[in-house]
Amino acid sequence: MRRIWTIALWVALTTACEERKPELFGVIRGCTRLTPDRVCEYTSGSTVAVWFDASTSAKLEVELDGDDVPAKLVPALDGARLELPLPDRARRLQADVGAGRFTLPLAWVETATPAEPGPREAYRLHQAGLRALRAGKIDRAHELLLEAEAKAKAVGDAHRWREVAYPLTYVEVMMLGDLAAADMRLRDLPSPAIDDGRAMVGTGWARGLLAIRLADRRAAHSELADAARWGERIDDPAGRDATNQRALLLLEAGEARIAASLFDSQRTSRETNPCRQATNTANAGWARLSIGTTEETQKARALFEEALATYSKACPSPPSRNNQRINLALASLELDDVDGARSYSLKSHSPAPTTALPHHSSSTSLRWQTVLGSIRSPGAHIWAPVGHMPRQEIARKHSDISRPQRTSWTEKRGLFLFTSPASPGWVRRNRVPLN
Repeated sequence: MRRIWTIALWVALTTACEERKPELFGVIRGCTRLTPDRVCEYTSGSTVAVWFDASTSAKLEVELDGDDVPAKLVPALDGARLELPLPDRARRLQADVGAGRFTLPLAWVETATPAEPGPREAYRLHQAGLRALRAGKIDRAHELLLEAEAKAKAVGDAHRWREVAYPLTYVEVMMLGDLAAADMRLRDLPSPAIDDGRAMVGTGWARGLLAIRLADRRAAHSELADAARWGERIDDPAGRDATNQRALLLLEAGEARIAASLFDSQRTSRETNPCRQATNTANAGWARLSIGTTEETQKARALFEEALATYSKACPSPPSRNNQRINLALASLELDDVDGARSYSLKSHSPAPTTALPHHSSSTSLRWQTVLGSIRSPGAHIWAPVGHMPRQEIARKHSDISRPQRTSWTEKRGLFLFTSPASPGWVRRNRVPLN
């Protein structure tokens, strides 16, 4: 009998020790909403990702509602990440990682639309604003997003308030130039919980974007670097956007090699959208072109060819295809390949749809003709469209073409001037990629 009681006591003590594992901190992505009391609301088909400050070799045991489920840790910045598809109606996730235990309450919801009237209206306005933004209706998008923000604040929905603040900041900073309104908004925005990965990435990205336009480079680099780190830990697309913005800042500051390494990291990331892949490839090409050596320029031309192929098939975009041909023409000139430059210019010479650049008064055909003219007549001006967001057209004429001048970073989405001086193998260019 004494032996039986001894065994029972040992089992009880062992179980108690296991249950008293120290709480493990995790950064979460994949919830439709992470409530103030840290419940992860999710819809059907969701995958939750949790970053831990742990090694991928750490012992891992995962349970959903008390049942063991197979899972593994994948490498992530400064730690490891657990990625787990969630079945409908799960209530509790528990992960024992090494000596620690992470617990996440779950709540399955049929739709991302909130059930309560106030949050539901804020959500409706938010989605309507995003649709207007995608359709290019900037003023209408701004109006709807402002209404969504006001409604979210009125009903105390901090999650929706933050989610609306990100696109609203983008519209005001990049399209409307209302920096004061964006600055006030980000100052008033509730600070995100450190375990809410999506909020940490989005807030850093928005603050970095504003700092760029305020010409506060130190703050911009700091905010974007933080957003990129959080994004890499939880594999969030907004983190990749932050990395690209930071690389563009470095490129504009003349740090082409560092920018190239960042763009290369984006090309090897888990990005699956072909249009974003093409943008990353074109950015990497432009960084290589900006380095200026023959070897890097040859790599740039290969990258532009790759981007052109993607824009021709997987992500059809006539304006982007023509932009890559202009990039290829510039790279060819750098390599003293005048015939190649002429060939690319002729291919982009025919008029193409300009729906992505509705506010540019010059026709596509005319812009391509001026590029071709510059190849025939050294010293002529080369005009090329940059980016996909409609902005005012910018003309910068240089009286002395022997002294390079760069167009302002803040005007990067207008029309930029490129000058080809007497030497056909040398092209002065602004450090802003054509995508």
